[in-house]
Amino acid sequence: MDQRYLSTAEASKALGVSVSTVKRWVDDGILPAHKTAGGHRKLLLSDVVRLGRAGRLPNLDVSRLEVLGGLDVPKEQEDLKTLACKALDNADGNALRSVVMGAYQTGLAINCLFDDIILPAIQRLVVPGSPERSFRYQQALQECKGSLYELKSVLELRATQQCPLAVGGAGPSDHDPLQSLLIQLVLLDAGWDPVNLGPNTPLESFGAALAELRPRLLWFSFSKPLVDDSAIDSFNRVSREAMSRGVCVVLHGPGLSEQQRRLMSYTTYADRMEHVAALAQAMHPAPKIPRRGRPTLDGSAN
Repeated sequence: MDQRYLSTAEASKALGVSVSTVKRWVDDGILPAHKTAGGHRKLLLSDVVRLGRAGRLPNLDVSRLEVLGGLDVPKEQEDLKTLACKALDNADGNALRSVVMGAYQTGLAINCLFDDIILPAIQRLVVPGSPERSFRYQQALQECKGSLYELKSVLELRATQQCPLAVGGAGPSDHDPLQSLLIQLVLLDAGWDPVNLGPNTPLESFGAALAELRPRLLWFSFSKPLVDDSAIDSFNRVSREAMSRGVCVVLHGPGLSEQQRRLMSYTTYADRMEHVAALAQAMHPAPKIPRRGRPTLDGSAN
Protein backbone atom coordinates (compact mmCIF):
# COMPACT_ATOMS: atom_id res chain seq x y z
CA MET A 1 0.00 0.00 0.00
CA ASP A 2 1.38 3.40 -1.00
CA GLN A 3 2.02 5.89 1.78
CA ARG A 4 -0.43 8.77 1.99
CA TYR A 5 1.17 12.21 2.23
CA LEU A 6 -0.39 15.59 2.95
CA SER A 7 0.84 19.06 2.17
CA THR A 8 1.17 21.56 5.01
CA ALA A 9 -1.96 23.30 3.69
CA GLU A 10 -3.99 20.06 3.76
CA ALA A 11 -2.68 19.25 7.24
CA SER A 12 -3.56 22.71 8.54
CA LYS A 13 -7.18 22.34 7.35
CA ALA A 14 -7.51 18.92 8.95
CA LEU A 15 -5.85 19.93 12.23
CA GLY A 16 -7.73 23.22 12.46
CA VAL A 17 -4.59 25.35 12.76
CA SER A 18 -2.81 27.77 10.46
CA VAL A 19 -0.24 26.74 7.86
CA SER A 20 2.41 28.74 9.74
CA THR A 21 1.62 26.75 12.90
CA VAL A 22 2.05 23.45 11.04
CA LYS A 23 5.38 24.66 9.65
CA ARG A 24 6.53 25.74 13.12
CA TRP A 25 5.60 22.32 14.54
CA VAL A 26 7.67 20.74 11.79
CA ASP A 27 10.64 23.00 12.57
CA ASP A 28 10.32 22.21 16.30
CA GLY A 29 10.32 18.46 15.67
CA ILE A 30 6.72 18.04 16.88
CA LEU A 31 5.47 16.88 13.49
CA PRO A 32 7.86 14.81 11.32
CA ALA A 33 8.11 15.95 7.71
CA HIS A 34 9.80 14.82 4.54
CA LYS A 35 11.10 17.40 2.11
CA THR A 36 10.72 16.89 -1.62
CA ALA A 37 13.47 17.64 -4.12
CA GLY A 38 11.84 21.06 -4.58
CA GLY A 39 12.06 21.83 -0.87
CA HIS A 40 8.35 21.34 -0.13
CA ARG A 41 7.26 19.71 3.11
CA LYS A 42 5.20 16.51 2.89
CA LEU A 43 3.61 14.99 5.98
CA LEU A 44 2.64 11.37 6.51
CA LEU A 45 -1.10 11.01 6.98
CA SER A 46 -0.53 8.73 9.98
CA ASP A 47 1.69 11.32 11.71
CA VAL A 48 -0.88 14.07 11.23
CA VAL A 49 -3.72 11.92 12.60
CA ARG A 50 -1.64 10.82 15.59
CA LEU A 51 -0.60 14.37 16.45
CA GLY A 52 -4.15 15.63 16.24
CA ARG A 53 -5.49 12.92 18.52
CA ALA A 54 -2.64 13.11 21.03
CA GLY A 55 -2.86 16.91 21.16
CA ARG A 56 -6.64 16.86 21.65
CA LEU A 57 -7.09 19.68 19.13
CA PRO A 58 -10.72 20.85 19.28
CA ASN A 59 -10.97 21.53 15.52
CA LEU A 60 -9.42 18.25 14.36
CA ASP A 61 -11.36 16.71 11.48
CA VAL A 62 -10.12 13.10 11.26
CA SER A 63 -12.80 12.16 8.75
CA ARG A 64 -11.43 14.78 6.39
CA LEU A 65 -7.94 13.32 6.77
CA GLU A 66 -9.23 9.89 5.88
CA VAL A 67 -10.97 11.26 2.78
CA LEU A 68 -7.81 13.07 1.78
CA GLY A 69 -5.90 9.82 2.13
CA GLY A 70 -8.43 7.89 0.06
CA LEU A 71 -8.53 5.04 2.57
CA ASP A 72 -11.38 2.60 3.15
CA VAL A 73 -10.57 1.01 6.51
CA PRO A 74 -13.05 0.01 9.24
CA LYS A 75 -12.98 2.31 12.24
CA GLU A 76 -13.94 -0.32 14.83
CA GLN A 77 -11.11 -2.49 16.15
CA GLU A 78 -13.36 -5.56 16.26
CA ASP A 79 -13.99 -5.17 12.52
CA LEU A 80 -10.26 -4.82 11.90
CA LYS A 81 -9.59 -7.99 13.89
CA THR A 82 -12.22 -9.86 11.87
CA LEU A 83 -10.50 -8.79 8.65
CA ALA A 84 -7.09 -9.80 10.04
CA CYS A 85 -8.40 -13.24 11.04
CA LYS A 86 -9.93 -13.75 7.60
CA ALA A 87 -6.69 -12.69 5.90
CA LEU A 88 -4.66 -15.15 7.98
CA ASP A 89 -7.15 -17.98 7.46
CA ASN A 90 -6.93 -17.44 3.70
CA ALA A 91 -3.15 -16.90 3.71
CA ASP A 92 -3.88 -13.58 1.99
CA GLY A 93 -0.82 -11.43 2.56
CA ASN A 94 -2.17 -8.51 0.54
CA ALA A 95 -5.35 -8.35 2.62
CA LEU A 96 -3.36 -8.45 5.86
CA ARG A 97 -1.07 -5.66 4.64
CA SER A 98 -4.15 -3.58 3.87
CA VAL A 99 -5.37 -4.06 7.45
CA VAL A 100 -2.01 -3.27 9.04
CA MET A 101 -1.07 -0.30 6.87
CA GLY A 102 -4.61 1.07 6.67
CA ALA A 103 -5.07 0.97 10.44
CA TYR A 104 -1.70 2.63 10.98
CA GLN A 105 -2.29 5.38 8.42
CA THR A 106 -5.65 6.29 9.93
CA GLY A 107 -4.02 6.87 13.31
CA LEU A 108 -4.56 3.67 15.29
CA ALA A 109 -1.81 3.44 17.90
CA ILE A 110 0.68 0.72 17.04
CA ASN A 111 0.40 -0.92 20.45
CA CYS A 112 -3.39 -1.19 19.97
CA LEU A 113 -2.87 -2.60 16.47
CA PHE A 114 -0.64 -5.30 17.93
CA ASP A 115 -2.37 -6.01 21.27
CA ASP A 116 -5.97 -5.98 20.05
CA ILE A 117 -5.78 -7.05 16.41
CA ILE A 118 -2.62 -8.81 15.21
CA LEU A 119 -1.76 -10.89 18.29
CA PRO A 120 -5.32 -12.16 18.95
CA ALA A 121 -5.70 -13.02 15.26
CA ILE A 122 -2.54 -15.12 15.13
CA GLN A 123 -2.57 -16.58 18.65
CA ARG A 124 -5.92 -18.30 18.11
CA LEU A 125 -4.02 -20.58 15.71
CA VAL A 126 -1.72 -21.82 18.47
CA VAL A 127 -2.92 -25.22 19.69
CA PRO A 128 -0.24 -27.35 21.39
CA GLY A 129 0.10 -30.83 19.92
CA SER A 130 -1.81 -30.07 16.72
CA PRO A 131 0.42 -30.44 13.62
CA GLU A 132 -2.24 -28.87 11.37
CA ARG A 133 -2.56 -25.82 13.63
CA SER A 134 1.20 -25.61 13.93
CA PHE A 135 1.48 -25.44 10.14
CA ARG A 136 -1.24 -22.80 9.95
CA TYR A 137 0.50 -20.76 12.65
CA GLN A 138 3.82 -20.86 10.80
CA GLN A 139 2.06 -19.89 7.58
CA ALA A 140 0.28 -17.01 9.34
CA LEU A 141 3.54 -15.96 10.95
CA GLN A 142 5.13 -15.52 7.53
CA GLU A 143 2.21 -13.38 6.36
CA CYS A 144 2.48 -11.27 9.52
CA LYS A 145 6.21 -10.77 9.07
CA GLY A 146 5.71 -9.51 5.52
CA SER A 147 3.17 -6.90 6.68
CA LEU A 148 5.22 -5.89 9.70
CA TYR A 149 8.41 -5.40 7.71
CA GLU A 150 6.50 -3.11 5.36
CA LEU A 151 5.32 -1.14 8.39
CA LYS A 152 8.89 -1.07 9.68
CA SER A 153 10.09 0.56 6.46
CA VAL A 154 7.52 3.33 6.99
CA LEU A 155 8.48 3.87 10.63
CA GLU A 156 12.13 4.15 9.66
CA LEU A 157 11.26 7.15 7.49
CA ARG A 158 10.44 9.02 10.70
CA ALA A 159 13.66 8.13 12.50
CA THR A 160 15.94 10.97 13.58
CA GLN A 161 19.62 11.11 14.49
CA GLN A 162 18.82 11.85 18.14
CA CYS A 163 17.20 8.50 18.93
CA PRO A 164 18.08 6.67 22.15
CA LEU A 165 19.36 3.14 21.54
CA ALA A 166 17.60 -0.06 22.59
CA VAL A 167 18.75 -3.65 22.09
CA GLY A 168 16.84 -6.89 22.47
CA GLY A 169 15.65 -10.15 21.02
CA ALA A 170 14.10 -13.53 21.73
CA GLY A 171 15.94 -15.73 24.20
CA PRO A 172 17.81 -18.98 23.61
CA SER A 173 15.82 -21.87 22.08
CA ASP A 174 13.01 -19.43 21.30
CA HIS A 175 12.62 -19.57 17.52
CA ASP A 176 9.48 -17.40 17.33
CA PRO A 177 10.45 -13.95 15.98
CA LEU A 178 7.05 -12.28 16.32
CA GLN A 179 7.05 -10.84 19.85
CA SER A 180 10.52 -9.33 19.58
CA LEU A 181 9.71 -7.84 16.18
CA LEU A 182 6.60 -6.21 17.63
CA ILE A 183 8.63 -4.69 20.46
CA GLN A 184 11.12 -3.36 17.92
CA LEU A 185 8.32 -1.64 15.98
CA VAL A 186 6.72 -0.17 19.12
CA LEU A 187 10.08 1.31 20.14
CA LEU A 188 10.73 2.60 16.63
CA ASP A 189 7.32 4.29 16.63
CA ALA A 190 8.16 5.89 20.01
CA GLY A 191 11.28 7.53 18.61
CA TRP A 192 13.91 4.98 19.60
CA ASP A 193 16.64 3.26 17.59
CA PRO A 194 15.93 -0.41 18.39
CA VAL A 195 18.40 -3.14 17.41
CA ASN A 196 16.62 -6.50 17.19
CA LEU A 197 19.02 -9.41 17.73
CA GLY A 198 16.34 -11.78 16.43
CA PRO A 199 15.08 -15.18 17.63
CA ASN A 200 17.07 -17.87 19.43
CA THR A 201 19.66 -15.39 20.70
CA PRO A 202 22.25 -16.78 23.16
CA LEU A 203 22.35 -14.85 26.41
CA GLU A 204 26.06 -14.23 25.81
CA SER A 205 25.09 -12.26 22.69
CA PHE A 206 22.89 -9.97 24.79
CA GLY A 207 25.90 -9.35 27.04
CA ALA A 208 28.17 -8.62 24.09
CA ALA A 209 25.63 -6.18 22.61
CA LEU A 210 25.30 -4.49 25.99
CA ALA A 211 29.04 -3.91 26.21
CA GLU A 212 29.50 -2.86 22.57
CA LEU A 213 26.39 -0.76 21.89
CA ARG A 214 25.69 0.68 25.38
CA PRO A 215 21.91 0.93 25.01
CA ARG A 216 19.56 2.74 27.37
CA LEU A 217 17.07 -0.14 27.21
CA LEU A 218 17.57 -3.90 26.93
CA TRP A 219 14.58 -6.15 26.18
CA PHE A 220 14.20 -9.92 26.41
CA SER A 221 11.27 -11.72 24.78
CA PHE A 222 10.34 -15.28 25.76
CA SER A 223 7.53 -17.20 24.06
CA LYS A 224 8.63 -20.37 25.88
CA PRO A 225 10.09 -21.01 29.35
CA LEU A 226 13.81 -20.99 30.05
CA VAL A 227 15.00 -24.58 30.08
CA ASP A 228 16.53 -24.79 33.57
CA ASP A 229 17.99 -22.91 36.53
CA SER A 230 21.36 -22.50 34.83
CA ALA A 231 19.66 -20.54 32.03
CA ILE A 232 18.04 -18.31 34.65
CA ASP A 233 21.45 -17.76 36.28
CA SER A 234 22.92 -16.80 32.90
CA PHE A 235 20.06 -14.40 32.29
CA ASN A 236 20.53 -12.80 35.70
CA ARG A 237 24.23 -12.21 35.08
CA VAL A 238 23.47 -10.25 31.91
CA SER A 239 20.50 -8.47 33.43
CA ARG A 240 22.30 -7.41 36.61
CA GLU A 241 25.27 -6.16 34.62
CA ALA A 242 22.89 -4.08 32.50
CA MET A 243 21.10 -2.61 35.52
CA SER A 244 24.44 -1.80 37.18
CA ARG A 245 25.11 0.38 34.13
CA GLY A 246 21.79 2.17 34.49
CA VAL A 247 20.15 0.26 31.63
CA CYS A 248 16.41 -0.44 31.86
CA VAL A 249 15.84 -4.19 31.47
CA VAL A 250 12.43 -5.09 30.05
CA LEU A 251 11.17 -8.65 30.31
CA HIS A 252 8.38 -9.71 27.98
CA GLY A 253 6.88 -13.00 27.02
CA PRO A 254 3.89 -15.23 27.58
CA GLY A 255 6.19 -18.25 27.87
CA LEU A 256 7.52 -17.42 31.34
CA SER A 257 5.72 -18.70 34.41
CA GLU A 258 5.32 -16.52 37.48
CA GLN A 259 7.64 -18.90 39.32
CA GLN A 260 10.41 -18.31 36.78
CA ARG A 261 9.86 -14.57 36.78
CA ARG A 262 10.27 -14.44 40.55
CA LEU A 263 13.76 -15.90 40.12
CA MET A 264 14.77 -13.40 37.42
CA SER A 265 16.23 -9.91 37.83
CA TYR A 266 14.81 -7.16 35.65
CA THR A 267 13.56 -3.59 35.81
CA THR A 268 10.02 -4.12 34.58
CA TYR A 269 7.78 -6.77 33.05
CA ALA A 270 5.59 -5.92 30.05
CA ASP A 271 2.84 -8.38 29.26
CA ARG A 272 1.32 -6.12 26.56
CA MET A 273 2.75 -3.86 23.90
CA GLU A 274 0.97 -0.91 25.48
CA HIS A 275 3.26 -1.30 28.49
CA VAL A 276 6.32 -1.23 26.23
CA ALA A 277 4.98 1.91 24.52
CA ALA A 278 4.25 3.65 27.82
CA LEU A 279 7.74 2.89 29.15
CA ALA A 280 9.42 4.03 25.94
CA GLN A 281 7.49 7.30 25.96
CA ALA A 282 8.22 7.90 29.64
CA MET A 283 11.96 7.41 29.09
CA HIS A 284 12.02 9.44 25.85
CA PRO A 285 9.02 11.80 25.71
CA ALA A 286 7.96 13.11 22.33
CA PRO A 287 7.87 16.91 21.86
CA LYS A 288 4.54 18.32 23.05
CA ILE A 289 2.35 20.76 21.21
CA PRO A 290 3.06 24.21 22.69
CA ARG A 291 0.23 26.45 23.85
CA ARG A 292 1.13 28.99 21.18
CA GLY A 293 -0.82 28.28 18.00
CA ARG A 294 -3.17 25.78 19.67
CA PRO A 295 -6.78 26.67 18.83
CA THR A 296 -9.35 27.17 21.58
CA LEU A 297 -12.81 25.69 21.60
CA ASP A 298 -14.25 28.85 20.02
CA GLY A 299 -11.85 28.48 17.07
CA SER A 300 -9.48 31.31 17.96
CA ALA A 301 -5.74 30.73 18.38
CA ASN A 302 -3.79 31.22 21.60
